[in-house]
Amino acid sequence: MNVRLTVSRRDQPGPSQEPRTEVFDLDKISLGRDPGCHVVLSLQAVSRSHACITRDGDICYIEDSGSSFGTQVNNEPLSPHEKRRLYNGDIIAIAQFDLSFETIVQVSQTGPHGPPKLVIVSEKPYLRIMNGPEEGTRIEIEEGREYVVGRTPEAQVLLKTDLVSRKHAKLRRDLGGTHVEDLGSRNGIRLNRKPVSIATLNDGDELEIGGIKMLYIDLDNPKVDRSLIGPPPPNTNGKTPSLLGTLISVPPVPPPPIEPSPPLESEDDAPQEALNNLEPSPEKIPPPPSLKGKQAVVLLVIGGGVALIALVFLILVFAGA
Repeated sequence: MNVRLTVSRRDQPGPSQEPRTEVFDLDKISLGRDPGCHVVLSLQAVSRSHACITRDGDICYIEDSGSSFGTQVNNEPLSPHEKRRLYNGDIIAIAQFDLSFETIVQVSQTGPHGPPKLVIVSEKPYLRIMNGPEEGTRIEIEEGREYVVGRTPEAQVLLKTDLVSRKHAKLRRDLGGTHVEDLGSRNGIRLNRKPVSIATLNDGDELEIGGIKMLYIDLDNPKVDRSLIGPPPPNTNGKTPSLLGTLISVPPVPPPPIEPSPPLESEDDAPQEALNNLEPSPEKIPPPPSLKGKQAVVLLVIGGGVALIALVFLILVFAGA
């Protein structure tokens, strides 16, 4: 398996700066500013020995070599001396350089004129230790077996560090996959940088036990290759692209029905209980009397005055008699 790197510069686009492609059949590919590196990146922001790509069988890893300005993979920064697995289509960013990573699968001929045949390597799932004194060690996970991970000499996976408990975790592989379980350890376990107590491992997962990082590799169930994921077509006609670019028909979702709003209730239609709870309205000021009412009052006053005069006159008449 060969490694192909396509190197381009983001700060100098245009036909004068065509990407260059380099192919390597090496177990270690150095990247940096030093002329002795396999891939020379001539910028002051690039360290002399910036990063390296290592090949372990059919798996490749990128490691930042403690550079001054760091390394990114798909816009995610690497910590100094951190290793990360590479997949086809990954973009390694170093200063103003973008390096597109690909592997070239070896082929063999079935005969002098026969069609080429892909060479497929199948092996047991395994954990690869990514740091510490046992870096690079493979731990094969056989089906139907359990493995105790810890500091005790009786552990099937021995990790000699004080952060690992004597019996820290348990690994088990069955028909449902490879599983990890915390055994009540002091520092716990982390899967893809998140604490877990029990979980199932998938290809490419990073398992951390007591500061020791292990990468889970399952070539029979590999992680989806990013190079197979193309951009969605410009017009999908109501269809949604699947993970591998094929179109999956998705029935249109009808909009929810719009329910008519209930008519506003008048006071006559409102329940009596609701009416009783209404706050009393302030007293209304009675309207001024109309013109007819004033005339009646005037007539009443005049009539009363006439009656009073008549009464006085009668009293005087009788008193004179």
